[in-house]
Amino acid sequence: MVRKRNMPFWLPVLVLGCTVSAAEPDITLADFEGNDFGAWKAEGGAFGAGPLRDGSPRPIKLSGFAGKGLAGSVPGKETAMGTLLSPKFKIERKFINFLVWGERNLPATVGVELLVDGRVVRAAGATEMFDPTRMLHWRTWDVGELAGRAARIRVNDKSATGAIAVDQFTQSDAQKTAPSVLNAMHCVALRPELDAGCSV
Repeated sequence: MVRKRNMPFWLPVLVLGCTVSAAEPDITLADFEGNDFGAWKAEGGAFGAGPLRDGSPRPIKLSGFAGKGLAGSVPGKETAMGTLLSPKFKIERKFINFLVWGERNLPATVGVELLVDGRVVRAAGATEMFDPTRMLHWRTWDVGELAGRAARIRVNDKSATGAIAVDQFTQSDAQKTAPSVLNAMHCVALRPELDAGCSV
């Protein structure tokens, strides 16, 4: 006869007490699907009055973006310069992911910056505007150490010869690519050989 072993009284307590923490849902900061920039503020003439959209008078000649719209420098007016600044938001996830295309340059000239207390704490250069696919690529910032801080995102086009396009700014607990790292010169250490004027 097989004798049954008594189950330890504490085992059900451990089983019931075990919970698997699910990842928090992503927080969309901007997808540029509206007719205007909403609470984002455009200064200068680079970004126009609203997003670029398929079928609009400002046609999109790029690929790799999500949905039907994106924010970008005015086509045919590459000499126009300006910035696009987000409203303040609270950092609530470990990463910020976004899509970008444009001239490889210093992020303060053509690129994207994350501001906390008015200071640049993260930055990312664009991809390569002469890429024949004209495709937007993912950039990721690791912002875990900035959790709970108030921040803004600034998109820069201060080049008289270049342009930039961005889309899908999202807070997430999952990264889309290797995080971009800002060095002491405010240059991106990711692929530094393509960042003009940078030495890492």
